[in-house]
Amino acid sequence: MKPYENTIPRDSELGQTVHNLFKARRQYDIKDTRGKGYGYNFLEIDANLEAYNFIKKKFGGWKGMPESVELDLTNMLNTKVPDNLNDAANVNAKTNPFAKADNNFKTFSAAVHAEGKAKYDGAFNEVRNALPEDLRGSLVGRPKGETSINDRLIREAGKGKTIENAADAIDAIPDLVGARLILDDASPAKIDKVVDSLVDAIKKGDMKVTEIENYRGANGKPYFTEAHLDKLKKADPEIIVLEGPKATKKSGYTTTQLNIKAKNGANVEFQIRGKQINELAEAEHLAHDLRMGKDLSKGIKELAELYKPLETVVKSMDESQNTAYTNYLAAMYNYIRSREMGMPAKNPTLSEGLDKILSIESLKDLHHRAQEIVSAQKLAA
Repeated sequence: MKPYENTIPRDSELGQTVHNLFKARRQYDIKDTRGKGYGYNFLEIDANLEAYNFIKKKFGGWKGMPESVELDLTNMLNTKVPDNLNDAANVNAKTNPFAKADNNFKTFSAAVHAEGKAKYDGAFNEVRNALPEDLRGSLVGRPKGETSINDRLIREAGKGKTIENAADAIDAIPDLVGARLILDDASPAKIDKVVDSLVDAIKKGDMKVTEIENYRGANGKPYFTEAHLDKLKKADPEIIVLEGPKATKKSGYTTTQLNIKAKNGANVEFQIRGKQINELAEAEHLAHDLRMGKDLSKGIKELAELYKPLETVVKSMDESQNTAYTNYLAAMYNYIRSREMGMPAKNPTLSEGLDKILSIESLKDLHHRAQEIVSAQKLAA
């Protein structure tokens, strides 16, 4: 490994925080891993609970933490203790940054997954019936997978959420059932039609929307306009709308998400996006997940080999390259959303200095090949 790989830049916000931790290392028992001026190697940081909370406190908790800092911190902690998070026998609760995550999580995850499967049909059909009839066939869905549930429980426990039983675990999963409307036509007129249908369902009591998250980039074009949000709020004033900075993504990620409480009690995450944005989001999430330290292989050797070149590139990127890539993604989201709306736009190109494997075209190809591998595995099973 090169000495500058997997480092936190010294001049970054997280680097400054780690520097402060090193100054207080007697109190926090943090190992000073400075070396050769390349930054701090987070693989060697003693990620104990006190240090973890110290970092969180600097930014006023997770909600106040910049996305890039949260990414670095999450990556640091996931890399430090990935194999031990669910093994209470091997992880001392005092030094585990996710102290509440114990060996019961696997049992909880299985129970939550079973709950999702049992309630999926009812919850999915509730969303489906709230849509215009001609668009109901464009809705796809799934109960949340067991591995994803386990990962989410670990993250929620790390944020301080109490998870002591299966009921707590179910409550901690906001997307027990996932539904996504993928529109071939995502024009303003078509979105108007979707919103009017949702408003009608809400007024009739056929759907309970608890929150709307209208995600887009800083200069992006969200799927729901202010007029759409006003209509939905008038239909049910209790709806919480996540707007402004909280709904603005540096990567340009564009999707409207409705959190729904189904009549059978299931927490539903309902996303609305165009077909082209969906293809972009599915592709660019590969690089995002690798930056988060996630294992995309699903235990499949062929997938691990497929993703290895991308993983190598992602892990070698420095702060300036990460910034350039984030700007490229934001421009790509804006370009595709503009085309969906019938507006003229210029197709952005990958910045110089970035590996071509990071281009959206390349990531789409990787995603397609990965799907073929997974399908072949299922057929062979």
